[in-house]
Amino acid sequence: MQFKSILRISPIILLLVSCTNDSAASKLYDEKANGKEKDSLSSEIAKLTTAKKKNSDEQRENLKVIEKKYGEQWGFCECVLANDSINDAIMATTNFEGPKFDKLMKRSDLVTKKCQAFLSLDANRTPAERANHERKVKKCLSNAKKT
Repeated sequence: MQFKSILRISPIILLLVSCTNDSAASKLYDEKANGKEKDSLSSEIAKLTTAKKKNSDEQRENLKVIEKKYGEQWGFCECVLANDSINDAIMATTNFEGPKFDKLMKRSDLVTKKCQAFLSLDANRTPAERANHERKVKKCLSNAKKT
């Protein structure tokens, strides 16, 4: 009987605890109510701009390290098109032995080496960053089909 009571009370306790969490949204709402909305928005924009500049600087530094190790890197669309071509060739392959497959694997290794700047991007992207990346890839592929 006591176990059933605990099971009934647990969701209520979880709900109360989660509702009392002081999140960023509630802070913004509180600041808006106090007339601090403009200052808060300005500071948030400043933080995002600083973070974006920091990421850009880090990307440039990472590119230098990658180029030192793997040589000159190809552009984004070049890498997308080359990887797409290799994926299509691998999917169409039925014989995974022989000179044709070996040539395909050598080409794949070259593309991997020349596209390290894009292949080594961190996997901890936000959903918005992933969606933006997908749009860029689709744009590269659709532009290639037009030409």
